[in-house]
Amino acid sequence: MFAHDLDCIGKNPNLQASFFQSDKNMGKCDFPRIMTEEIPERLARLLKERGLRMKPVSLAAGLGETAVTDIIRRRAQSPRMETLTKIASAIGISPQELIHGEVSARDKLHHSVTSETQQDLPIYGDPNTMDNSFDLNAGRPIDFIARPAILANNTKAFACYVTGDAMQPRYYRGELLLIDPVRPFQVTDFVLIEKTDGTAQIRLLNEISKETVTVTQLNPEQDQDIKRQDIKRIYKIAGSYDI
Repeated sequence: MFAHDLDCIGKNPNLQASFFQSDKNMGKCDFPRIMTEEIPERLARLLKERGLRMKPVSLAAGLGETAVTDIIRRRAQSPRMETLTKIASAIGISPQELIHGEVSARDKLHHSVTSETQQDLPIYGDPNTMDNSFDLNAGRPIDFIARPAILANNTKAFACYVTGDAMQPRYYRGELLLIDPVRPFQVTDFVLIEKTDGTAQIRLLNEISKETVTVTQLNPEQDQDIKRQDIKRIYKIAGSYDI
């Protein structure tokens, strides 16, 4: 069974063309280089406070395994904004907190709400997995997090880590995505494809026919046809877990 009726969804080339153009442009953005004397010390402190190690954080951020070490030990004299943003996401903080030591009012409220909320949203996937597919329901969740407002009272929702690099620059390995089985999906949505063999992959939904579902990966950009009989469910990605 599909999460929603696939036959009612048609292909929209205009939307697809518009999306791909914006996505390619995003991948080519020229990020400014920034550095302050405080970033290496602040990064080391944040890791220590959270009991995190440098190499796993680097890998969860989708970077080389020495990326965090190079910043802390000042071997990387001018890390890119893009690099720092990925590291902040892997740690679970905002880029502003890592770069400037500033915690916005929104982040303070979000942290406050999270600390008082039951940790009941299941997480699947392994952020250290290099494969572009992962086991979704073959076992128990690897962890639980607080349920964000966007999924309040949605007992079917869950989260999953991005594995592999097939969806860069839209999603990076180690990014935590929110999956909503209730909201309807449509062509041009980013979705989680759950296959009948228990594996899953994140893709852009491109086209649906009677026999196949065509999806797109972004890195390298290419289409993939999946037989409908091999698909168990398609889930809409509701957003990213941003704290």
